[in-house]
Amino acid sequence: MSNQVKKRQVGYQFGFILQLVMTFITTIFIIVAFFKREFFTFLEFLLGLDMFVLAFNNYKYYKRSFFTYVYIAAGGAMILVSILKWCDVL
Repeated sequence: MSNQVKKRQVGYQFGFILQLVMTFITTIFIIVAFFKREFFTFLEFLLGLDMFVLAFNNYKYYKRSFFTYVYIAAGGAMILVSILKWCDVL
């Protein structure tokens, strides 16, 4: 196997493993936020980060550029709202 193919495989694994870990952590916080409402703001922040990971994988591996912009906009909005809630602005 050439060196370039190995680098590409490691890149695929990194993006997908990061998406899997972020989705798993977000799922745990969904369950926790269901019982403890004070974790909901942190859940919104994690969902925003998860959207950025989805946007990265969408752009890099799936080559669907339109959905990349949708994920970036939704992730940025979620992070902004969670930060504003955390700072008691909203």
